[in-house]
Amino acid sequence: MKSILTLIVTLISLTTQAQFVSTNGPSVLSNVGFVWGRSDTGYVTKDENLWRSFDGGKTWKVLSGDLPNQVDPRAIVEANGVLYIGTNNKSRVYSSADWGDNWKAETDGASAIWVPTHATSNGKEVLMGGTTFAPHYFDQTQKRWVSTGLSGVTHALRYVDDKTIIANVGSVSKGSTYISTDHGRTWTKFDSEPWASVLTLTAKVYDYAKIGDRIIAVPSLDGYNPQYTDDMGKTWEKGTGAKLSAVFYYGRKLLVKSDGKVLLNISGGVRESIDSGKTWSNTELYFGGDYALWKNEDVLCGAGSVESGNTTQFGFVSSTLNLADYKSKLFTTTSIYGAEFNAGVWKVDSFKSTHPIFDRIADVNKIEVIGDSIFLCTRNGIVGSADGFSFSSVLKQTGMGNMGTIAKIGNTYVAGTISNAGNREPEMYYSTDDKKTFTKATFTNKISFGAGGTANGFYNIFESNGKVFADMFGGYSRSDDGGKTWTWLGGTNGGNLVTDQKVLVRVADNYFGTKSLQISENDGDDWTKLYDGLPGYSGQSTFALYGNVYSVDNKIYVEVNDATSRRLMLLDVANKKWIETSESTVIPSNAGIVSLVSVNGVMYVSLVNEGVYTLDDEVGFVALEKESVTLYPNPATEELRWKTDFQPQTITIYNGQGQIIRTVTPTGIQSISVVDLIQGVYFIEFKSNQSVVTSSFVKQ
Repeated sequence: MKSILTLIVTLISLTTQAQFVSTNGPSVLSNVGFVWGRSDTGYVTKDENLWRSFDGGKTWKVLSGDLPNQVDPRAIVEANGVLYIGTNNKSRVYSSADWGDNWKAETDGASAIWVPTHATSNGKEVLMGGTTFAPHYFDQTQKRWVSTGLSGVTHALRYVDDKTIIANVGSVSKGSTYISTDHGRTWTKFDSEPWASVLTLTAKVYDYAKIGDRIIAVPSLDGYNPQYTDDMGKTWEKGTGAKLSAVFYYGRKLLVKSDGKVLLNISGGVRESIDSGKTWSNTELYFGGDYALWKNEDVLCGAGSVESGNTTQFGFVSSTLNLADYKSKLFTTTSIYGAEFNAGVWKVDSFKSTHPIFDRIADVNKIEVIGDSIFLCTRNGIVGSADGFSFSSVLKQTGMGNMGTIAKIGNTYVAGTISNAGNREPEMYYSTDDKKTFTKATFTNKISFGAGGTANGFYNIFESNGKVFADMFGGYSRSDDGGKTWTWLGGTNGGNLVTDQKVLVRVADNYFGTKSLQISENDGDDWTKLYDGLPGYSGQSTFALYGNVYSVDNKIYVEVNDATSRRLMLLDVANKKWIETSESTVIPSNAGIVSLVSVNGVMYVSLVNEGVYTLDDEVGFVALEKESVTLYPNPATEELRWKTDFQPQTITIYNGQGQIIRTVTPTGIQSISVVDLIQGVYFIEFKSNQSVVTSSFVKQ
């Protein structure tokens, strides 16, 4: 992947154009960071993004829209049907009134230097604190963050019942306990803190729980047990059976279940107390960094979902590397697994589980298929396989470490490396004895890459008109002698180069945000701009409504966008013009393209954090759930109304346990009475012949 065009389109019209639909994979197992859960709705943070499930963890979707990519959420709470997240990047605090479909920055009263790590709510009030700031509460009337009056950094912050908040605030190394019964407007300081008798040392505290008049604390004292107080901090007693060690700074440590049992998370390992914190026993469960109760008091945690004492890891649809057609099957790799797609089913870890050598392969950069063999270009060299399963080392000689690509030109194998430093050029190698030995190729000039000589690497090698071209992360190179001698022909950050075996087409980007879509009919000696036929183009000298170019089955496509859609257009080489065809397919607008390939005449596209989509000639590259539904008022008290950009045939309301509450045929109506529903969170499904859209609302 070289450059990614990320577009946010709020409305996609379904037309007769072909579109791409998700293959729902490949999925990989993954631990997560922060979590929030209630009934079947859950939110988790992974890869610095926020993911959501409406079906009890069966499927997860990365949330984007108005929420920037890699915003790195650090704390999640809900109040009055509004979701609040504190983030390590961008605006620091965001809110969503529709459970994550749309977001707005909630920065009034906040600071750009906030690093939120703690958030708490009783369902109506919200407070947030972090490593750079003391707790603030969100004033629902003013819609702004207001200081609670405490100062320093926040070590702990928890609603321990509907009215009581306990916070630990102070310096980086020390903290004091404060308690509030008016939602953080006023505070009372404890007389003393948890302590280590041998060291005569008081401690900052990372979490609290309250059972009756007893308050349990998790101090930052390695080798010591949790402590509790029955007199509001005048004296402290030590529990037994749960010595603390390397306690996570973030996330919940204590959780009280409805049966009175208390759970304690110590660096992912779980202890349980049935006597309000006096004694603790080992559960032999592992929760990971954060956890919360959801559904029927099951546990949503960093390691997955815990039901009936069993821990299962999350399965997420993953970003993939390039897609490859290997023996009429689709192959790809995720960050840690190989995957095969055949007959509509993903077989994940098809490389790893069968053959241990894949366990030793780090950071696969690309899959290449040459004849009947498949090659994995990795940080530690290249491994190859003649059957797609049994891999052995191909390239493991000095200098050939971080490999980016390999190709066969005639009887010569050509392979290029990826440099990891701006002062070191990537290298090209060739073999004329069927990969037995490789010789370093010669460059007639110095390879550069953008401002300051940033690191460069080889991404793709192909032959066109008897010459060999190497597409690079920065620019491209050409060889006129089959890959032995090369010339770097310039170019800067992000562009890409493809061919249909007649002409070359490239996107030339640079660090200053300008780019140009160009064609060459003489092997790169001369280039002319190629905008004719693109939506919105009317002869201007500069134009930008396009992304990368792709070569599939010797046809050249460009990714374009206009006011209503994002799609592929085909190059009419004879007329040097982009045209609409039956293959001018609509692409999902929610993520950038990684790779495009055709297998058995069917096109597939890989999207960042969205997995792989396949071309459906009738319905299409757009996930149908992207159809728009707006619910209002939300929360609702007497009546729920809706607006849709399609005509639903049935509307079904589910409770938090997934039970059907009501089904209606919405002929001529755009509202439904909810007077008889009890307070809580409900899911509502709008279904037509082409679409199934699920949303949620809160009944007050």
